Amino acid sequence: MTDTAGSSAFASALDLPDGLTVPDELARAWSWMEQQGFLLEPGDPAGRTSLTPYADERQLGVVFDTGATLNGWFGDDEIEARVARHVRPIAEISGDGGFAALWLDDGTVRFVAMSSDGEAYVLADTALDFLRLIAIGYDELSSFAIGQDVSDLDPDEDEFLLECVAALGPFRAWVEQEFDTTVPTSWHEVDPDDNDFARWINQQTANPGS
Repeated sequence: MTDTAGSSAFASALDLPDGLTVPDELARAWSWMEQQGFLLEPGDPAGRTSLTPYADERQLGVVFDTGATLNGWFGDDEIEARVARHVRPIAEISGDGGFAALWLDDGTVRFVAMSSDGEAYVLADTALDFLRLIAIGYDELSSFAIGQDVSDLDPDEDEFLLECVAALGPFRAWVEQEFDTTVPTSWHEVDPDDNDFARWINQQTANPGS
């Protein structure tokens, strides 16, 4: 883990599998959120910490959570343990319990999602792209939501979605300035049935000992 990760209380609280580290860009983002006072449960007696990239206790987007887990996800302890050597959930990304995770893919950290109905898909190949995706302001990172262009939202019909976009404004500005990048108004569509992570999950569930 980098020195930057060590400066983030959230990053320090994560229990990571061997070989998996928090990318510097993500740790810097968590540090920024902490500096803004966006911790939701800093005094949880179980040591669980929740962190958001926006200043609201309502769920207006991603909620990072040190307590996110794979427990019960596969209904098989052996498969769960095998996947957990490579995958660490870090955030709730939808109201139905879907989560984003760090995925150690042949030595490279990628960012993936798992939905409550069994979908598995890649969100981003780098930490910076993951931050750019979050900064768009989607209310959730479900496979059907992230292809939408937020610049096309209707003020009369999409009031809540526009509120989410607005809530991410300060984080969006920070990402663009901190990393000298731009945040798009839409993300590429994902195919939850045909992507690297879905294929890897299928391999783990089909081939014990992989």
